[in-house]
Amino acid sequence: MVLHFLGGLCVAMGGLSTWLYLSSSTNISNTKLTLVGLLWALAIGIIWEIFEVHFGITFLSDGIAYVRDTASDLIMDICGGIFGVLYAVRLNKQNEQ
Repeated sequence: MVLHFLGGLCVAMGGLSTWLYLSSSTNISNTKLTLVGLLWALAIGIIWEIFEVHFGITFLSDGIAYVRDTASDLIMDICGGIFGVLYAVRLNKQNEQ
């Protein structure tokens, strides 16, 4: 759980950093930053869950245990992503001043 939280945080911040670096716009709204960061965290979280199934780390045949595990992993990815976005928005405000 902790690793999914930290992974979501790092992925959101890394995704935002990459997106801001490649973006030509200098004035980006906090709403857009939030959406981009959360989409990065969710997308990488889903890719990670597919990776786990593909390489046999988890199994679809586990039934409800698989669904519960995957849901909790994605929720923790999003929670970490939210904290990463909040920090990135804070840094973005400091850079605008």
